[in-house]
Amino acid sequence: MFDNFSYFLHHPETRKKAYNMMRFAFSHHPTCGYYKEDTFYFHRIYFCKGCSLGYPAFIISFIAIFMLEFSTSLLTSLVLIIFSAFLILFLLSQKFNFFRNFKRTFVGIFSGSYFVLLFRQHNIFLIIGGLIIFYMLLMFMTYLRYRKMQKICNICEFEGNWDVCPGFEELRTIILANTKWAKSEDTISIEVQP
Repeated sequence: MFDNFSYFLHHPETRKKAYNMMRFAFSHHPTCGYYKEDTFYFHRIYFCKGCSLGYPAFIISFIAIFMLEFSTSLLTSLVLIIFSAFLILFLLSQKFNFFRNFKRTFVGIFSGSYFVLLFRQHNIFLIIGGLIIFYMLLMFMTYLRYRKMQKICNICEFEGNWDVCPGFEELRTIILANTKWAKSEDTISIEVQP
């Protein structure tokens, strides 16, 4: 274990790969101007705004609401109020960019409170049903995000062709650092180098 760590410390190429993977893991957005509203930029690293605001809000709300030990009826009312606030912010964020960060934060707050409500249930069918509902909401949000990315990428000169998009160039470099691309006219194959 310590030999690997020593290797990591003394080989700049390995450190660079790890640093690049970290940069992608925190951002996972193209690094072009079209997506600047979706990322924070700090010390040469892009951070996804949705993750940077949503995950801390999830953790804080989950711990806070779990520790407050609300009754089930009060907790259900709280979750419905938070969900209503999220829906309002979601609709407002479609027209006004000002509300987008509030929406991202409320995704985390709603998720945290919703999971506390699920964990307090004593009926396995309610828990499974609640998880299915949450998964469906998550898939719906993912679909909306995908559609938005399509619209953004289609107005660009590269028209969503991520093979040549300079915004994805860094991502391609990071992921394919140890692969060799062999392109033919209509197929792409990846050969992993030993």
